[in-house]
Amino acid sequence: MQPRMVCHQLLAVILLTDEVAEPHLLWDQFKAGLYDDVKHKLYYINHYQADQKILEDDVYDYGL
Repeated sequence: MQPRMVCHQLLAVILLTDEVAEPHLLWDQFKAGLYDDVKHKLYYINHYQADQKILEDDVYDYGL
């Protein structure tokens, strides 16, 4: 299993089973690493043009 997938699964388990006091802080700390490949996918599926800037919020919204 790929390391990234293991991290995704671990985060999901933490959020679903533990009582995280402030989950938004956990999300803010790790969201960039979890969605670093989504921007490239948006270009690949032609959702955005190559010269068009993709906002970080758009990347996170699409990833969710």
